[in-house]
Amino acid sequence: MSTLIANKYRLLRLITRIGRSELYQAENVILGKEISLLLLSAGFSAAEESEFLEQTRRIAKVNHPGILNLSDIGGDTKGNRFAILEAATGRLLAEILEERPEVTADIAISIARRAAQALKTASEHSLIHGSLSTSKILVSLDDENVDAVKIFGFGSPVSQEDQLFQAPERMAGSPPDSRSDMFSLAAIIYRMLTGQMPFADTGNTETPPVPLSAYRTDIAPEFEAVIVQALSADPNARPTADDFLLSLERTDSTNTSEKSQIQSSLEKWKTAAIILIGVCVLAAALIYATGGSIKTDPAATAQPVPGSLPVQPINPATGVEEENLAKLPLTTAETNSNTSASADTLPGGDGYNPWANGGVPPPGAPLPPPGQTITINPGQSPFMQDSNCIMQPSGILLCPVPVTPTPTPKTTPTPKAGTTPAANTNTAATPQQPTPSPETKEPRTTPTPSKPAKQNTNRPPAESGTQNGAEGF
Repeated sequence: MSTLIANKYRLLRLITRIGRSELYQAENVILGKEISLLLLSAGFSAAEESEFLEQTRRIAKVNHPGILNLSDIGGDTKGNRFAILEAATGRLLAEILEERPEVTADIAISIARRAAQALKTASEHSLIHGSLSTSKILVSLDDENVDAVKIFGFGSPVSQEDQLFQAPERMAGSPPDSRSDMFSLAAIIYRMLTGQMPFADTGNTETPPVPLSAYRTDIAPEFEAVIVQALSADPNARPTADDFLLSLERTDSTNTSEKSQIQSSLEKWKTAAIILIGVCVLAAALIYATGGSIKTDPAATAQPVPGSLPVQPINPATGVEEENLAKLPLTTAETNSNTSASADTLPGGDGYNPWANGGVPPPGAPLPPPGQTITINPGQSPFMQDSNCIMQPSGILLCPVPVTPTPTPKTTPTPKAGTTPAANTNTAATPQQPTPSPETKEPRTTPTPSKPAKQNTNRPPAESGTQNGAEGF
């Protein structure tokens, strides 16, 4: 095919027919860009052409990855009217289902989500499809993954093939709305999962269709409930585009395949269990059959190495350690604990005699203090027991100081009468200072004032100085 439209668009391949229009895979020869071209057939009335132009304007306002977006419209001198759309990738869903009547639950849910998102966006722009079917959805598959979903044919007339997917009120002549589009999408999903149309057997949309679980076991109950609700004959009972999409998003696509994976895993375990049981039965039968003939060879038992000796202790057993251990007293939690005793209580006050068993006392036994024991009376200094020192409540230590007696001067004999003594010959000798007692080398503290000691009446002459008496207590 090498038809050239408007001297710039070359038609490459017919994708599908939509009413009296044809969708082609084409190329812009000037830009070298692949596109899709919707060519109107000849004989369109003015009213039909006006309706077509109005519909294309609404489609051009919507830009969504799930919609085959429109970019331009035009005509040529030959009377051709056409619309330019983005390049069509993938294949028609109807063609895919002809090759594989059923698809996996993951593929079906992925297509349903993408298509529901596209229809929701279209309804927000007051754009209703009205004739959705498997012939108006393009799907790009990469093995078992869905790469892209494209919906086209918005506002196109309902073909005979499309009628199988239309809502009952639509077939009755009512105008389409978003709820009728949800019915068509649910019927497409039902067809992908079962290979059957939901009401093909009865043709009565008033009764619920055969449950999806009757055809396959990898369908989640939540997902099946969404499809059944969308296939309701009452438009008011069906979910809107928002509700339908929300229900699909809540359905985890992995849940639908987990059952098949679990079932496959269980089958593997069943097979492994059967094999294991068979091996055990075979082993038991073999043991039973050969039980009387299997004997132990006495010669095969372990024999001692010639010249070897049994294990001997390093030192000979004398029993001393055992005897010392037997003499130790029994220790219990009560006797071992010292938490109940006061801080100033010495150990050993429980009447226990550590020497009762003879020998040396065990480690930790209480021992009397060695050496001489000196008892200090209360109030006395521990350092001056023989000095009769007294410790005052204020902390002052009072110790007695020995009184040094005042030396008595020697008297000069009375001169004979008539004799005049020479000058300075009868002067009393200066008394010698007393040597302090060795006890005075001890540190002395200022005592509390007390009654002064009695003065000695025998004073030396004034010219020989004054000597103070020692303080007493």
